[in-house]
Amino acid sequence: MKDFITKDIPVLKSFDTAVQYTGSVAREKMLETLAELSGANMPGSVVVLEMPPRDYVLSDIARIVESNNAHIINLLSSTDRDTGCLLITIKLDLEDASPVIRSFERFNYTVLYHHMKESVVDEILQRRMNELLYYANM
Repeated sequence: MKDFITKDIPVLKSFDTAVQYTGSVAREKMLETLAELSGANMPGSVVVLEMPPRDYVLSDIARIVESNNAHIINLLSSTDRDTGCLLITIKLDLEDASPVIRSFERFNYTVLYHHMKESVVDEILQRRMNELLYYANM
């Protein structure tokens, strides 16, 4: 699999345990399937947490996410080879993950990275600002 990705091989051949050829998968089809499995094609936001392996408790992470009326669409974990820390990538069903990010920070999780649709946050802030100015003018 590593060579398939790093060496830009167009087709991955498949063999069974007896080393008999069973078929092949095109690179494009493999990438489409990985995107579908990871939830990359679904709307929402992504949050990446960094933590020592001993601090990883999935139920705590899920509780924090769900307490903010969000749901985990996908969760991937990997280990940083340099630091030994776990990198937890969480795909959420919220366009604006700000409340979830604040909750993670409140519970002392390190939010390494987040990606969400900028216009959603801007629209909410603009609407609130307009409401405040409306009431200030009364």
